[in-house]
Amino acid sequence: VGYPPDGMFAGSISASAPLAVVASTTSVTTLTASAPSVAHGSVTVLTATVTSGGQPVTHGTVNFCKATAPHCSDLAILRSAQLTSNGTALARIALPLGSNAIQAVFQGTGLIKGSASTTQTVSVTGTYPVSIALTSTGVTGNYNLTANLTGQSGQALPFSTVQLADTSNANLSLGAVYPS
Repeated sequence: VGYPPDGMFAGSISASAPLAVVASTTSVTTLTASAPSVAHGSVTVLTATVTSGGQPVTHGTVNFCKATAPHCSDLAILRSAQLTSNGTALARIALPLGSNAIQAVFQGTGLIKGSASTTQTVSVTGTYPVSIALTSTGVTGNYNLTANLTGQSGQALPFSTVQLADTSNANLSLGAVYPS
């Protein structure tokens, strides 16, 4: 590289410098879950393993994402973890009730291309918390009872059945109320 002299500075020529172009390599990301089915409230351990050329990738970030999302970004990311010296990244998470499709996505580095695992599904079993509001109208011996059931996130549960009992009379069954 040369710089010609101008009125203020003397010219100069630098020695050539070798330029090496390094091709990036591909990676393979696999995902395992500690169990295919867990009880609600249990922690699931997600383990991503990233290799390139059969060797562990020891630097970079893995995002654990909702596989049903179009992209592994923003709200689709459940957790992020750094790769360790053995090429794994761990995430410990309590998943919501139902079927959870999860994918591990390695972001890549300057020399190693990113990759995504196949989808793993973890089923979370249990019941949703429910609150019951019971109101009565009328007079003793001639009254109406109304039960309002509310589930998670305040959603009404019209499909539920409520069993009524008189706790002042040895839990005498008063019957069942079905949705209308």
